[in-house]
Amino acid sequence: LLIPGGLSDLDPQSYGDSSAHPTTKICKSRTDFEFLVLDQYIPTRKPILSLCWGFQMMNVYFKGSLYQHLPEDLDSTIEHEQKAQSHLPTHWVEFQDQSPGISVFGSKKIFVNSTHHQGVKKLGAGLVCEAKSEDNLIECVSVRDHPFFWGVQWHPERLDGDTTIPAFLKACRPPS
Repeated sequence: LLIPGGLSDLDPQSYGDSSAHPTTKICKSRTDFEFLVLDQYIPTRKPILSLCWGFQMMNVYFKGSLYQHLPEDLDSTIEHEQKAQSHLPTHWVEFQDQSPGISVFGSKKIFVNSTHHQGVKKLGAGLVCEAKSEDNLIECVSVRDHPFFWGVQWHPERLDGDTTIPAFLKACRPPS
């Protein structure tokens, strides 16, 4: 299961905020649909990869919360909603020591693109922080006790040479 990025945001009420930032573009029908898909798919223990919106949705699904608008909610020198073209990497993400992500993604540090204005504030239950950006924003998580359920905040489908999607495809292959 691949949960892609998108142009909208999760309803802040789904993670306990009572009001929405003026830039928030809610798509409740997508959120509701993807929560139902996860309800059905997680028990299969088949590989899941969530990208950008999917990463944020995954965190909220597991009862985490989000920063609604990073430029205002997080003091950072990183432009998480980069002005550069979206296929260009603009900042580094570093995996935690001992993270299985180092072998899954092939490196301790990855140079990624960044096209989001929201991000993980409180990590969801059962999620493991695998990597953060230089400003300490969570950029990659995995689900504890699942063979391959990863979420990344970047868009690997736009990056030349990114190892995220190949790692996911490898996990999708039947054992030989």
